[in-house]
Amino acid sequence: MNYLKESLEFLIAFLIIWLLYKDSTRIFKAFFLHLERKLVIVHALKLSILLLVVYKFHRSIPFSKAIEMFIFILLLIFLSLLTLKQVEFTMLGTRSRKYKTFKYGSKFVEYILYLLAHLMNFGELKKYRKEIKEKSKEMMYVAIFPVQKYIMISISGIEFTKRKEKFITDADLKEIKACLEPGDILLKRNDWQATNLGISGFWTHTGLFIGSIEKMDKYFSDDEELKGKRFSERLKELNLEAYNNLLNQNELSVIESIEEGVVVKPINNIAKVDYFCAVRPRLSKEEKMKAIMKAYGFLGKPYDFFINIDSNDAFICTALIRKSFDNSIKFEVEKRLGKKVVLPNSIAKKFAQERKSKNRELDFVLFYDLDLNTRKAHRSTEIQFVESNKRNITYYLKRDMIKYLSTILDLKLN
Repeated sequence: MNYLKESLEFLIAFLIIWLLYKDSTRIFKAFFLHLERKLVIVHALKLSILLLVVYKFHRSIPFSKAIEMFIFILLLIFLSLLTLKQVEFTMLGTRSRKYKTFKYGSKFVEYILYLLAHLMNFGELKKYRKEIKEKSKEMMYVAIFPVQKYIMISISGIEFTKRKEKFITDADLKEIKACLEPGDILLKRNDWQATNLGISGFWTHTGLFIGSIEKMDKYFSDDEELKGKRFSERLKELNLEAYNNLLNQNELSVIESIEEGVVVKPINNIAKVDYFCAVRPRLSKEEKMKAIMKAYGFLGKPYDFFINIDSNDAFICTALIRKSFDNSIKFEVEKRLGKKVVLPNSIAKKFAQERKSKNRELDFVLFYDLDLNTRKAHRSTEIQFVESNKRNITYYLKRDMIKYLSTILDLKLN
């Protein structure tokens, strides 16, 4: 019986290894291009030899367990090779759905192998203590990432309210559209939405207003940077697909990073909400045009569930705004749970702090807030927007809580 069990284990291991080894030419091409990773795998092999030596001389490990550990190490090695394949795809600028499943798992394995490599050289532990500590943090983050991503996707759009309509009405939306200019930074919030639990501050999402082809052509018509061309012609050269999509849009549009990645969406997506605000960068039209062009260059990039604001490969909503305006506007970078982030609320906070300064980088455009008496949004003031970034549970406790909760939950009071 044990013989059959061991034979089955060997067969399963062989099949898995064969499947991962199938595209060996490309794997090993990447393998030899990355010497550091090659050494990691060599160290893993050294570890497997060590296990065999332990079994041979100490007899402290049952043969079946030694075999299981050896098979496990082989799987780690080949999962690491899959990571190298992802590296190669990145270098060549191509992607393969075939290996997408292994992307995060193999990254986790890569970190494990990295730590094992240093453990095999005890004399280097002290020398690389800081580096190992950082890798350990990364490893833990990669380990929980798939769970984090699943939770974030699962709760997206869940609301703890029976309300079907948002506080901002169609009439409000019409007024909002009339006030916006290309390059405006937009902020939004929906009350009692599940995703609010994971975002610090009152404001929970941001996007970049671009408008329409006609609106941008008119707005940037006197920009010398275009050298006699229309903005739409420059956009067509940069991203033909984006140009065609925008051409077919009947609605004014925004560029934003949401669950599906960096996309162009109708203005309703970010403005037909409970609370809405727009601020305008105090920049020249040329600088605004560069920011919009840069944002267009990020279209199609995935949403950054890793939350790395320095990445150019994936974006959260605020990272997209920060990268688009690059060094033109400075945004406050905070540390939350060990990760550097720019929060949507920080944009409102920035405006509040710089508002009276001659060197302020943002101007107020409009703010729609909740009116408890009408149970609808109303156009509020700049002063109220300045205070909005401070809103927390205390703010709501100071209001008529019965009226507020009945509004949120769509309950009728007698």
